[in-house]
Amino acid sequence: MHVAQLDQDAGQMTFLTGHGGLAAEIENETAVLLVFQNDTSAYVSVRGRARIEHNRPKIKELWKEPYKVWFPKGPEDPDILLVAVDLLDAEYWDNRGMNKLEYLFESAKAYVKGQKPEGIDANQHAKTSL
Repeated sequence: MHVAQLDQDAGQMTFLTGHGGLAAEIENETAVLLVFQNDTSAYVSVRGRARIEHNRPKIKELWKEPYKVWFPKGPEDPDILLVAVDLLDAEYWDNRGMNKLEYLFESAKAYVKGQKPEGIDANQHAKTSL
């Protein structure tokens, strides 16, 4: 899914979706985990509470032409819903500075010994509350 809006001040992300699977799941369970990847080395997971919103003016405000692939009737498509996610906390991993072969070796060695890998940079992993 594409992030339609990120409101950092409110600690909220908004997505567009259609009626059906995802909307029904959120109606039954609001806890969500969002996972994002930047190329192949940086990852972010964000935990939050989701809700479905029927807000046609907001849909029109967030509308971008590429969304027409999923919603061919445009922003007036009655199938479009908003998924608003109130963000709770986030965790990231960044492996850009690691020598991948060295990391694989250290990880395998730690696994065999039942330990954590050595040489992990503190800047490569962090958690935060939002």
